[in-house]
Amino acid sequence: MLPAFTTRSKSGITLFEVIIVIGLLAASAAATLIMLDGRWRDRRLVVAATNDLANYLQTARNTAVSNRAAVSVQRSQAGTTEKLLITEDAGPFRGSRSWVVEISDVVDLLGNPTTIQFSSAGKPDKKVKWKVRHSGLTGTVTMLRGWNQVMRKYP
Repeated sequence: MLPAFTTRSKSGITLFEVIIVIGLLAASAAATLIMLDGRWRDRRLVVAATNDLANYLQTARNTAVSNRAAVSVQRSQAGTTEKLLITEDAGPFRGSRSWVVEISDVVDLLGNPTTIQFSSAGKPDKKVKWKVRHSGLTGTVTMLRGWNQVMRKYP
């Protein structure tokens, strides 16, 4: 005759469970430290504005190439809001047009020159190094003369 199956209650925890709990505590402590830094919001704003600026420059360059017309981008400020005035000259496919895009009302755009023009081949006429600054953090967008690439550098 076989003995009756007995169940034993388990007391204590396994090493695997201890490792999982320690890992979760470490991850939550790291997330808390990042949030207590206080600059994570500022860093996020600067990175977003830097990406926006680089994307607008790349779009202006692509517009110049696709429409075979010169496109200029000029930095301006209206109150506390940083803006870009983008002007497309008349080309073989359509007439001239211009539009204004807002970068952000909490960051400052710095750097020279304040205007860049892309030829119909997509080449910028000047070297541009514009900086996006907020609360001591700076993101940089650079476009070299004769290059077709926008370079970004984050804080």
